[in-house]
Amino acid sequence: MVPRSVRKKRKPSKRDERRISKEASNSTESANEIKRELDLQVSKTSVLRSLWRNENLVHVKLNPAPRILLHHIEGRLKFARDNMSRDC
Repeated sequence: MVPRSVRKKRKPSKRDERRISKEASNSTESANEIKRELDLQVSKTSVLRSLWRNENLVHVKLNPAPRILLHHIEGRLKFARDNMSRDC
């Protein structure tokens, strides 16, 4: 085993890894989007590696949602127009 003083330092610091985890939890952003938003000077792979290391983050597939069809949009607009004079 290599002594701590000789080992290569991790590029994303522990603070960066916490920020990455916080940004990724409960979001659908990609690794590149997270990197861009946090203004990190690391590669996309480093961001992904940081996410894989975090045991608290688990990938959950999104539930499929029905598409908003034209008649749904028209109905919502009609409702909005009809109720514009109402006081909230």
